[in-house]
Amino acid sequence: MFKKYYYNNSALIIYIIEEKVKFYAIVINGFYKYFKEMFQRFVIKVKKKQQKNLAEEPEEYRDARRKAMRLLEHMDRTEKGLREKLRQAGFTSQAVDHALTYVEAYGYIDDERYARTYIAYRMDTKSRQKIIRELMGKGIDRKTAINAWEEEAALNMPDEKEILYRTIEKKYPPDTELDEKKMRRLYGYLVRRGFGYSDIADTLENMNIRLVHTYSDES
Repeated sequence: MFKKYYYNNSALIIYIIEEKVKFYAIVINGFYKYFKEMFQRFVIKVKKKQQKNLAEEPEEYRDARRKAMRLLEHMDRTEKGLREKLRQAGFTSQAVDHALTYVEAYGYIDDERYARTYIAYRMDTKSRQKIIRELMGKGIDRKTAINAWEEEAALNMPDEKEILYRTIEKKYPPDTELDEKKMRRLYGYLVRRGFGYSDIADTLENMNIRLVHTYSDES
C-alpha cells in the first residue's frame, strides 16, 4: 500500500507496510530518488505552507466556506443553486468560486449525483421530458441529465403511460364527464408535466374520461 503527496510539481510516494513507513520515493522529472530521513522535514514544510496559506486567505473566503456548508446541511444542491445562494448572501465572485472549489473537492456537491437522486424520487410521477427540463433549469446540462435518467431507468424503468394514468386519476376517476373548460385545464396540466397530446388522448379514452358539450338556452 502507498500514499502519494504532491509538492512543487514533485510527487512524494510513501510506501507503508503494516502501518510503518518503510521508504520514500520522490519522483522528479520521471526519475526516482529514495530518501529515508527527509519525510519529517517534508511534512513540516508542507504543514507550514498550509498554515501560511490559511492565515493569508481573506476572511470572506472562510465565511463563504462556512455559509456553503450550512446551506448543504439540510439539502443537496446543484453547483448553480449553491452559487446563486452565495451570491444572494453578498459574497464576491472570488469568494463564491473559492467556496465552490472547496465543497466540490470534498464531494459535498456533485451534479451527477444530484441528478440521479432527483430522478429516482420523481420518475414515478413525472415524464422523462419534464424531469430533464427541470434539471436543466437547475443548471445541470442536458447530457448529464439524460445520462442520469438512463442510469436510473436501467435500474427501475418507469412505464410512462402508467404514470400518466395515475396522474389523471388523481384529478378525475375513470368514467368522468368534463366540460370544455375542465378538459382544457386537464390537458394544460398534463402537457406542463411533459406528457404528449397523443398519449393524453389515448389514456383519457381508455379511462372513459370524455368531453361533454354544454349548451345554454338562447331566448
